[in-house]
Amino acid sequence: MFGRRFSLYFWATFAVLLFGAAKLDLRPPWGVYVGMFFGCALTAWLLIPEALMPWWISSWRTGAWGEENTARELRRLERAGWTVKHDVKGGDGPWNRDHVVAGPALYVLDTKNLSDSRVTVEGDALRVTRLEGADEDDGYLLDGSGVKKQAYWVSRQLEADLGFPVKAYPVLVVWGSFTGGPTWLGGLAVVHGRELVDWLHGRGTDLVRDDKRQAVGDWVRSLPSAS
Repeated sequence: MFGRRFSLYFWATFAVLLFGAAKLDLRPPWGVYVGMFFGCALTAWLLIPEALMPWWISSWRTGAWGEENTARELRRLERAGWTVKHDVKGGDGPWNRDHVVAGPALYVLDTKNLSDSRVTVEGDALRVTRLEGADEDDGYLLDGSGVKKQAYWVSRQLEADLGFPVKAYPVLVVWGSFTGGPTWLGGLAVVHGRELVDWLHGRGTDLVRDDKRQAVGDWVRSLPSAS
C-alpha cells in the first residue's frame, strides 16, 4: 500500500534522525520527549501494516505460515530419501499444489492453517469452527474436493509423461485443533500436521520396483514451481 521502497525510506529516515538526536545535548524533559517519539515511531511501524492489511492478504499470509509448517515436517522425509516438491504449478487450473511427495507411494498434500479453529468430522466433510466460544453449528464445511482434483490430475500427468500409471493420494494437512487421528473422508486423507510424517511412514508401498520409484522421484523433482 505504501510502495516497495517505503521500508527503505522509513529506516533511512529513522536512522538519520536517531543519529542526529544522539548528538544533541538534550536536557529534561526533552530527552524523554525525543525517546517517546522514536518509541512511538517504531511501534507505529510494527502495528500500522497489521491494521491496514487487506483481509485477503492476511488470509494468504496465514495459509503461507501453514505451508511452512508442513514443509518443516517434510524435511524428515527428505532426509530419509523421499522426494518433496513445494508450491508446484498446477497445469489444470489457476491454482498451485502445495506439496507433492514421492516415496514408496505418491501423495499430493494441501495444507490448511486453521490454528484458531476447531476441526471436526461431519459426514464426508470437515466442519471448521472458531475456538473463541462459537456454537457447534457455526463455522463452515470443508470438503477437500480441491486437493482430490489436484491428485487426479497429477496421476494423469505422470502417466502421460512416464508411460505407466501411479495413483496420487490426496491428503489434507490440518494445522489446528483436530483430534482423533488420521481420518479418511471418501478417498481423502485428513491428517494433523504433527502426525503427518509418521502417518506417511506407516503407509503401504505402491512403487515396489526401484526403477519406477526413482523415475517418479525424478519426475516430481522436475515439476515446475508456481512462483
